[in-house]
Amino acid sequence: PEKLSLSRRDIEAVDVDQDDDREGAIPGWWLERAELVHGPGHRDWEGGKILDRPDSCKPDEGEYVIKTSAQFDRILRELGIINLVYVGFSTQGCIQTSEAALGPMNDLGYRCMIIREGTHGVEFPDTRAERLMTKYALRVVENRYGFTIGAENFIQACDNATKSKIAG
Repeated sequence: PEKLSLSRRDIEAVDVDQDDDREGAIPGWWLERAELVHGPGHRDWEGGKILDRPDSCKPDEGEYVIKTSAQFDRILRELGIINLVYVGFSTQGCIQTSEAALGPMNDLGYRCMIIREGTHGVEFPDTRAERLMTKYALRVVENRYGFTIGAENFIQACDNATKSKIAG
């Protein structure tokens, strides 16, 4: 197979815009649904034009900015990475179904896991106290996409792997 050589510039050059103007089976439904969730006129909010990542979250020189699962797949294959560890918000949404998330990357054959204490689902007033949506989303991960692991076990596994590599 051809060896890929990707730069951060190559990754950022691909613009995947999943805007609410796309058409589906019900014309206008994407926009109607978005306005139900975020409020009417949310796309016209002036503040949205100046939003940016906080400096602490901006990529360092030479780091990749991933926009699609295909881009992530190419980079991971080039680097020989097969294990992916996820943390973040919206366990039942972004973490499972967004570009480069558990679902798409599992479908591409990667070993995916999520740190249980490192994620939180979108909760509702009647589920918040027990984190029911988060617990349910973690079960979906275990059933469909990969594994869940506790933070302490993950840290111990990393320590063991490091010690083994040093000793070996």
